[in-house]
Amino acid sequence: MDVKTTKINQKRIERNELLNTRSELDENEKSGLQVKKDTQRVERSQQEPTGAAVASAVLQDIGIINEDKSSIIDNKIRRARGKKREGILETNQNSSLPGLFFDERKDETLKMEDGRRRKIREQHITLIKMPESVYLTHVCPESGTSSNIRKYILEYFDKSQITTDYLRVIGCDGTNVNVGKYSEIIANLEKYLDRPSQWFICQLLDFNIIELNIPALDESVRTDLSTDQKYLYDICDSISKGTVDENLSTRSPEPPLTMGLPEEVLNDIVKNPATSMLFSEIKSYPCHTQAVEWAVKIVTEASAAVCGGDNRDGVIRAKLESHRIMPSFGSKQDYKLN
Repeated sequence: MDVKTTKINQKRIERNELLNTRSELDENEKSGLQVKKDTQRVERSQQEPTGAAVASAVLQDIGIINEDKSSIIDNKIRRARGKKREGILETNQNSSLPGLFFDERKDETLKMEDGRRRKIREQHITLIKMPESVYLTHVCPESGTSSNIRKYILEYFDKSQITTDYLRVIGCDGTNVNVGKYSEIIANLEKYLDRPSQWFICQLLDFNIIELNIPALDESVRTDLSTDQKYLYDICDSISKGTVDENLSTRSPEPPLTMGLPEEVLNDIVKNPATSMLFSEIKSYPCHTQAVEWAVKIVTEASAAVCGGDNRDGVIRAKLESHRIMPSFGSKQDYKLN
């Protein structure tokens, strides 16, 4: 038998083994053997070959397969991941939005051009639903202007049928493009909503009186204070001393953030802070940005892993779901030996 005939026979044997393995795995899948749970675990590390190797080893140990089939299970995991991402993308549809936190970052992003992958710098705006700290999506505006970012955020709301009728709180960092009072992102969103929505930074929290004497500040210290800080210090100092400088009444500080609230709402907040609807809503929101920072980090990781906005969003959602189903241990007593 010549070498050519030997190679042909060897290929036939390998092909028959492959067909038998696929048939065996298909029968197992019909009987209930699937890789959904393994797929969820794999989403944490983005390593399909590793997940396939572990799944193959487990199947060998329990006697379902007789040899290493990680190459075939690898394909099953890849298909299962795709189906999982497509299903998760349909979440958060037709929902209300009481609070919106967002942050932006320029990431190294994979793009497919002319059949090849290349990396570009792309701006991503990550949107989080509050107070539940739920990842909504990330949008990729064409530019970093406030009007363009507002446009992409509102387009996402329309596309996903997310209503903003109950949007009361918007949270972000203090950059000029976000919090400017004329044509920046929050101002543009408030014009669209036709109502104020930046209540989160009003700090409508329980106030406890602190008994102390306000110290006198040297002029060198006062020069380091902002205009609003100087005004606040002078007001507190005048109340503490019981005398008010005539010049204090002529100064014009920034307009209060509550200037858009009706008088009856302000009276309700002052007289009944514990039962005020706005007050109780604000207190339910976190005073930190941990969820936002975590979401931005995951968006950055997904941007460097897959191409395309939908694929990227699917990876992010699947990874977050994988985190949710993983066991968590809050203290030493949770580590129990069974």
